[in-house]
Amino acid sequence: MSFEQFVRATLEKGGSINTLFEERLFAMIGMLERVAAPLTEAGIPYEVISGMAVMVHVNRVEPSAVRNTKDMISWSTARM
Repeated sequence: MSFEQFVRATLEKGGSINTLFEERLFAMIGMLERVAAPLTEAGIPYEVISGMAVMVHVNRVEPSAVRNTKDMISWSTARM
């Protein structure tokens, strides 16, 4: 879902949006997807750790409690 689609869907449901927060969140998720895709395609195991991992977990449990983070760390135990 793109940011624009999210905004439209939320507004259609009568919801409210913090555009600054949500736009940054979508940008971070996009960055995570750009990092994860090649690792996944190459079969390299990885885990997302730090604030981004906490944010993803909290979103699954209670979306209204999500807080933004400025860091994203990916960890791999693969040996080259």
